[in-house]
Amino acid sequence: HTLDKAGDMMVGYRLMHSQQAGGFLKGDISVSEKEIITKGCPGAARYDEQGNLMINANCSMLPREMVMNMHMLDIMYAPTDWLTLMLMPQFLDMKMPMYQPEGIIGAGHSHGGDGQTSHESLTGGIGDTGLYALIKLFDTPHQHLYATLGFSAPTGDTGIKIKDYAGTFASR
Repeated sequence: HTLDKAGDMMVGYRLMHSQQAGGFLKGDISVSEKEIITKGCPGAARYDEQGNLMINANCSMLPREMVMNMHMLDIMYAPTDWLTLMLMPQFLDMKMPMYQPEGIIGAGHSHGGDGQTSHESLTGGIGDTGLYALIKLFDTPHQHLYATLGFSAPTGDTGIKIKDYAGTFASR
């Protein structure tokens, strides 16, 4: 929506919560855990002397779910009756509990794939900032026509470190 008259200002807050979980799909086809791990990190899989599938430690975990919260601040100002400018900075926090599937042995890990072994990745920080111009083209009490022109400025941090469940940090 646009603001009604020149000089108007508005500040708003939005929260978007997203949670994804369930089976793994490639398009609309179900994919097995073993296929994801072996094809997700080419060259990371090998078999030991007993015939167990060994996976590079960096490739032996899968996500149980992903939970994301996106906090958005809407800062709007109308320099004229027909133009509203909007600035939308974002802050994100994400959580992804991980597990090692049964039958997968992570080379370099001290735990075997029992389907219960878990690890949780947490991350968050400033996201990209949206800058928008909302233009009133036609506005009557019963009909409205607006145009929006905008872009997203890459203000997000690309050097964020992931904090695991033990409180240690690892670079992405």
